[in-house]
Amino acid sequence: KLIKYIYAMLILFGVLLYLDSLGTYLPAHLNIGKQNGITKAEISATITHLAFCVGWPKSWSAFNLAKEIWQ
Repeated sequence: KLIKYIYAMLILFGVLLYLDSLGTYLPAHLNIGKQNGITKAEISATITHLAFCVGWPKSWSAFNLAKEIWQ
């Protein structure tokens, strides 16, 4: 069975965050995710979880970006 689209988007956020694409691809994909129903709580939990894998500096940058998008 295919995973839900929202889960696929959350996985993509993780990959983009890991690749340090904050200025290139991540903003557009965060906007698309929001338009497709990803909540502020879901993106916050995803970024928090990924912080332990990709590092806190990248995660803090992603938090600030998500904060602007989910205002």
